[in-house]
Amino acid sequence: MIVSGGSNIWPAELETEVKLTTEPLPTGDTQRAEAVRAAARERVGTPREQVESQLAQRQGLPAAGGDKEQQALARERRRSDTREEPAR
Repeated sequence: MIVSGGSNIWPAELETEVKLTTEPLPTGDTQRAEAVRAAARERVGTPREQVESQLAQRQGLPAAGGDKEQQALARERRRSDTREEPAR
């Protein structure tokens, strides 16, 4: 690649050829990656059951593991939901 000022201000002597090179990345360590993920889950993770329960509450659904009859009613409500897609 030739680097040039593109105008008459730069004398030809200042034009230089630049070659950019990179080294290939080293092979990843899968055991270390899993250890990092596990440590992150312990440090800042939220148990799956808690997340699912919060999502169900936000959607007005019974939390997982609740009354089976309520869960069946919630499933039926979702199936009968006929909201249309918004017009574009």
